[in-house]
Amino acid sequence: METLKQVTSLTRIVSNQKMSMLEIEQDVLLGQYTTLHIGGKAQYFTVAKAESDVSEIVTHAKSNSLPVTILGGGSNVLISDEGIAGLVVKNEIDGIEWSEEDGAVSVRAGSGVSFDLLVKDSVERGYWGMENLSLIPGSVGATPIQNVGAYGVEVKDLIKSVEAVSLVTGKTRVFSNQECQFGYRDSFFKTKEGRLFFVTAVTFLLQTEAEPRITYKDLSAHFAGQNNITVTEVRDAVVGIRSSKFPDWNDIGTAGSFFKNPIVEAEQAKLLEEKYPDIPMFDTPAGDVKVSLSWLLDKVLNLKGVQHGDVGLYEKHVLVLVNHGSATAMAVDKFADFVSEAVEKEVGVRPEREVTKLGK
Repeated sequence: METLKQVTSLTRIVSNQKMSMLEIEQDVLLGQYTTLHIGGKAQYFTVAKAESDVSEIVTHAKSNSLPVTILGGGSNVLISDEGIAGLVVKNEIDGIEWSEEDGAVSVRAGSGVSFDLLVKDSVERGYWGMENLSLIPGSVGATPIQNVGAYGVEVKDLIKSVEAVSLVTGKTRVFSNQECQFGYRDSFFKTKEGRLFFVTAVTFLLQTEAEPRITYKDLSAHFAGQNNITVTEVRDAVVGIRSSKFPDWNDIGTAGSFFKNPIVEAEQAKLLEEKYPDIPMFDTPAGDVKVSLSWLLDKVLNLKGVQHGDVGLYEKHVLVLVNHGSATAMAVDKFADFVSEAVEKEVGVRPEREVTKLGK
């Protein structure tokens, strides 16, 4: 009964002149909505189930001077132990629309849709493009923000457009692929200006013609000597590989790969290669070189499986930071700094985090 009173009371406060259709709660623990199983309380909390909810949320937030924080699948965030001030919005905007014309396939998905559900759907329909991104946790709306990628594919290669509502004006804007300013695990939506938009839908372009992308080491080894590979076989291979390397977040708290691979200038890469002849490196379109952080953490620093309290690096994938029980955000921060400092001391490069920090 007390919770119901809190919800009703706050709904009236936020609505001012009219009753809101949104259910808004107070002091909601956010750890339950993150794959790391970490996070303090949201001052106010609501769920967006449709695109029409977003404009109402913007109106409510502005009229009460509340900052808005958007939470998708909770797979790439570290929420502070003190929680988040203002209004936290859990994104559950649904809906998938498919269209095909002259061999080109377009799919528009609500930003709250499970990304792997969309990938699975595309594969079952026989469409090519998303299969290498199988089993990536999180929602569709997070994919352009992070420019998620795996096994040689990034969503920037598939995205046609992104629809988003301004948290300032409440108006919808459609961003072209170019306007998203995609980079390595980066986009316009991670900038100061971009954070003021609520992604509501993403449109992807796929193919009907077979185009297996299996040059990535693990996939190349899996399909060695095989021909006429199907899109289902590629997805199955990716699911199998990822399942063998990544923990099930339902059992072990994890945010997936916690760090980005460092990108260095060619001259620095040459020095690293002289020091570590076996280090995997990859040329970037900009002329820089991406260095394998997992190799450094495993082969040079011997950090695979290392654990401080309840926080550690996963024994099967050294880039994956895990919460073994009741770790706090502060403990994760401290451990991540320990790893970064160890890398910087050894090779002169401090790796950036993939995971976004939220909260006080």
